[in-house]
Amino acid sequence: RSMGHAGIRRTVALEATQVREPRTHAEPATGLITRPTLRRTTAHITSLQEKSSTVSKNVAMFVDVANMYYAARGQDVDVDYVALLKHATKGRDLIRAYAYTGLDPENENQRKFIDFLAKNGYKPVVKDIRKFGDGRMKANLDIELVVDLFRLADRMDIAVIVSGDGDFAPAIKALQ
Repeated sequence: RSMGHAGIRRTVALEATQVREPRTHAEPATGLITRPTLRRTTAHITSLQEKSSTVSKNVAMFVDVANMYYAARGQDVDVDYVALLKHATKGRDLIRAYAYTGLDPENENQRKFIDFLAKNGYKPVVKDIRKFGDGRMKANLDIELVVDLFRLADRMDIAVIVSGDGDFAPAIKALQ
């Protein structure tokens, strides 16, 4: 949302913020769904893709895992990272899918999650988290994401950035 307010084209924010809805016992499984506010973005992207069918469709994906985790947790949904990657790259040639995440060396579940990402098409970019006295934890991988974004700039036609962090807006604008 913050990227749209910063004047960034919707094609960069992309549909990659899709998540699976939690189901109640009466609802059928629907898989990956689009939130109503994102449907316009997805439709816009689809029409852009159809218009540019003669243009190369090399795509790279950059996922801010911590940002996705906290956004999904706040909405009580689970992110299906495999479906997310498939959807964002459908009909395109994937160059690379990065997943930027912090790691608490003592947390075995985080290690398993990073292994899962690596086995399912992502290249994890990992940094040990820093723990602060007030209980906060942070890994700060924004610079790594931006460096990778510019490193792949000459090889990609589409950059899928999955994050709600408005700090990426100036880098995206410069890349455009």
